[in-house]
Amino acid sequence: RSRASSGPRCLSILYDAAEKQRSAGYMALNGRKYPEAYVLLLRFTKFYDMVMASKPDKKTPEFRALQRQMFTVVDALEDVKARLYREWGAADEAAAAAAAAAQMGASTPSAPPPSGAAPPPGSETLDVGGWQVVVTDGHAVLPEGMTHLPGRWARGAA
Repeated sequence: RSRASSGPRCLSILYDAAEKQRSAGYMALNGRKYPEAYVLLLRFTKFYDMVMASKPDKKTPEFRALQRQMFTVVDALEDVKARLYREWGAADEAAAAAAAAAQMGASTPSAPPPSGAAPPPGSETLDVGGWQVVVTDGHAVLPEGMTHLPGRWARGAA
């Protein structure tokens, strides 16, 4: 059955899952784990989208609470995004999202895929948040659109 016709049981599961992501996101935020908080709060917004796609009764207390939470989560996401920009010196939103995904070990890249060119002999190709970075003799060749390596990669903690 589709999510739209799954009924109150499915909505209850979605509400619970959204709350778990939101709570974990705020715990990470309070613990100054900003990349983790960013990803968890984004996951909350995905559950919100799933609830909306299920055509919920918008008069229920659960939906109204979720609606209020969505407003506060979006505000928190904007604050975290700005902090990550400053922390990593990201030039644009795609680079910050890719850095956050790399920090969390996400499997879905947030940035455009790299080109399919083969690396030069004697080099190493690293996956950095969905981008392929070629390292030769300790020097990184960044793909077009990537301005610098995220902090933990630049420090050699990869």
